[in-house]
Amino acid sequence: MFCDRSLSRAEIGRAVPVRAVSGSRGSFQAFRGRSFFPRRTTPSFRHSSQEAHMAYAVALIHEEENSSFGVSFPDFPGCVSAASNLNDAIARAAVALAAHVKTLGENSQTLPALRTIDDIRRTLEIREAIIVAVPVDMPGKSIPVQISLNEHLLAALDRSAKASGTTRSDKIAEAIRASLRV
Repeated sequence: MFCDRSLSRAEIGRAVPVRAVSGSRGSFQAFRGRSFFPRRTTPSFRHSSQEAHMAYAVALIHEEENSSFGVSFPDFPGCVSAASNLNDAIARAAVALAAHVKTLGENSQTLPALRTIDDIRRTLEIREAIIVAVPVDMPGKSIPVQISLNEHLLAALDRSAKASGTTRSDKIAEAIRASLRV
């Protein structure tokens, strides 16, 4: 058996296993005839470029001949991960995806629109794969805000931004992300 029902979501990197596909319609082969989580918890895979929010990207996990697990993302070509067991594969997939999305954003590349599981199943031949929903923080468009800061804090912020070659807004956003751990 690939998974164990006693695992917590934290242990599997907040990823939500959705279903394993063995080629026959509706098969949950990896989970011995049942889905890992109730169907009502299946997340939405659509993403709007108008706002920043947590979305879910579809990951395909394949068990290799040497008993390791390889992970790929159909919507993010080049983003791959691997591990020796399924739990680590899912956790590493979330880390790899976050790094990939961050790199795309830093290089000002366009982020792909996330497809649904059904869209991916219609366009790809998926055999013996475990389909997993991996959370990803998709960046949205920047919205101007007005804030008040102490003049000395603002001067320190400007010096830091200039020294690192970024903007005041980038430094504030970086501090907020660090504070919120997102």
